[in-house]
Amino acid sequence: MQKKSAIIRFHGVEVKYGEVQALRGVNLEIPGGKVTVIIGPSGCGKSTMIRTVNRMVEPTKGTVEYQGVDVKQLGKIELRRQMGYAIQNVGLIPHLTVEENIMLVPRLLGWPEERKKKRAHELFELIGLDPKEYGNKYPSELSGGEAQRVGVARALGADPPVLLFDEPFGAVDPLKREELQGEFVRIQRRLKKTVLFITHDLSEAIRLADYMVIMKDGLVVQADTPQRLLKEPANDFVEQFLGADRTLQRLTLLTADRIAKPLRIEGEGLVGASGILWRPLADGDILAVYKGDSGEFLSRLVQVNIHVARPYASLKECVSKFLALGLPAIPLVDDSGEVTAEVLFDDIQRITKEG
Repeated sequence: MQKKSAIIRFHGVEVKYGEVQALRGVNLEIPGGKVTVIIGPSGCGKSTMIRTVNRMVEPTKGTVEYQGVDVKQLGKIELRRQMGYAIQNVGLIPHLTVEENIMLVPRLLGWPEERKKKRAHELFELIGLDPKEYGNKYPSELSGGEAQRVGVARALGADPPVLLFDEPFGAVDPLKREELQGEFVRIQRRLKKTVLFITHDLSEAIRLADYMVIMKDGLVVQADTPQRLLKEPANDFVEQFLGADRTLQRLTLLTADRIAKPLRIEGEGLVGASGILWRPLADGDILAVYKGDSGEFLSRLVQVNIHVARPYASLKECVSKFLALGLPAIPLVDDSGEVTAEVLFDDIQRITKEG
């Protein structure tokens, strides 16, 4: 039975490159307004699969439908204008400024200048970059993380309903990658696009996916929500692929803001269920004041770049921050640096046990 919510459908899709069969009869439905993450070993057919959607690759057999229409019946240019595309190495045009790169598709579509400027401002705000600082820079002047943000903004340029992301954060260092994942979660919660996202990173897949597709040798082995995949792997391959630490991986499913507890103002700081007084300091760090085992008041410096959680940090990330700080709670800090809530270690333990 076809899902009414599916926006993209694969019907018996096969792709051959000479004697190599990249896809072997793929049947799959991609839900609309959700993030579908495709993951599997190298050479399993992930990239080939999403490239059949925008006709960068034509199926040898079978059909790909977009909104109920075989994509072969749609012109390639018309189809691709409805689908933003971002890849691992970004592919920004070096002789165009950041703003010109972001506005590339709207310019090709002939948008009026005022509309382009408005859209550029919206996208700079969305990806967290200051247009006055970055608008006139060139790609060579950006860090890897900044370039990836611009790549995402360019994919969103004409506000397409579908986004195709092929390892978009793969070339970025681990710390910057976690930050970009958090930004992606924030953006997707706001925009609710239909996203096909390829990754080889299991934690990234579990963190970002509403629906997760595991592939092997050109076939879909299992497709379901991350929660169900972790709880009920279909076979030995999926179980081994997901790894022995499936309980810990479940912590990747939730973000810090989902379990954070509110704080109340008390004196010069904020207090919540943990009993810790979080006192913001002038340099941006935080002083944690708490009672020791013998009843005396102790304090500990909480460094914002090491110990605090951002709203879209996974609970798995939060565990490492708890270990670094050594307190029963960590503060939740928004993009402006304000302490807004706290995350309790007891809550993370409870979630792990409920698994």
